[in-house]
Formats: sequence, structure tokens, C-alpha cells
Amino acid sequence: VAWGVDDHTAAERAARFAEMDVTWLEEPLLPDAVDAYARLAARQPAVAIAAGEGCGTFRAAVDLVDNGGVDFIQIDAGRNGGITVAYRVRRLAESRGIHYVNHTFKSHVSLAASLHVFATSAGFDLLEFPAAPGELCGKLVADPLLPDPSGRILPRSRPGLGIELDPSMLERFGKTLRLEFEGQILFESR
Repeated sequence: VAWGVDDHTAAERAARFAEMDVTWLEEPLLPDAVDAYARLAARQPAVAIAAGEGCGTFRAAVDLVDNGGVDFIQIDAGRNGGITVAYRVRRLAESRGIHYVNHTFKSHVSLAASLHVFATSAGFDLLEFPAAPGELCGKLVADPLLPDPSGRILPRSRPGLGIELDPSMLERFGKTLRLEFEGQILFESR
């Protein structure tokens, strides 16, 4: 979020980025600055506008698409309510003629979930990929999803998300959770 609610500056920067032939300007304004996104859209920026990674609900995504006028809606299935809600946003984007792109730079777990959102869409061609995840996120999956020779990443034909977690990483980074109320243990993990 570079310019808060300053749609004027965002439009100026979009014009500068247009010279570099970028696909979109991502999250130039605050996540809930729907009015500022609408003003930015009305300025017809020289570069497409992408936003939505901060949407915590389907309704927030609808607001950004219908009232904010974004060109790309980027949804993080881990923040937006899961695969089903992300799928609903994808269908909304398709019905409005805009692009749906996942927001998945953190881990191959979220990448696997995001692939399920795209699974029934023959036309998807853009995917955010965790190219340089941190140690936990990069090693949490024993068999990461990697691009094929053409650059595509395909879901696996296995149960669940189609990935295997590395038990050693779960053990290494796992924490004990204990819920206690007035001295009585209600839940304890491990």
C-alpha cells in the first residue's frame, strides 16, 4: 500500500510504470479505500490496477470489484474464508469481465489451495507463485508444487490439497496450544 487514499499519485505512478510495460499496479491504495479505488478507476490509469489481497470476506471482494473498479482481483484463500469463498470471488470476477489472480507468495500449502480455486477454469493464465518463501513456508511441504517446462503449475491428483506436509518441519516449528479457563484445561495440543 504505497499511497493510502491518494488516487492522484497512484494514477501518476501508473503512467510512469506504463513505460515499463508492467501488467498491473498492485495494491496502490489501502485495502478498504474503495472510494479511492473508484476515483482511480475513473482516472483511467495507464496500467491496470490489482487489489484484494487484504479482503477478509466475500463482501469486501464484491465491494472492491463492483465499487472500486479494479481490473484484477487478487484473493488470498487463507484470508478470505478458504477455497469456497475464493472460488465465489473467482466466479464473480468472471461474471464482471475482470481477472482473478490468487495472492499466494507465502507457501506451497496456500498455493495448493489456490490451485483448487482455478481447477474448473480453462481460461486462467496468471498465478502468483511463492518463488522465495521463508524457511518454514519453503520447507513445510515435502513435495512442493513446481512449474512444468512450460511454466504451468498443475494441481495434483491426490486426496485433499494434493500435497504432503513434512512432519519434521511440523515438529520443529510446532507450538503447544493450551486453553485454560479458571484453572481448568479446556484444550491442549501435543
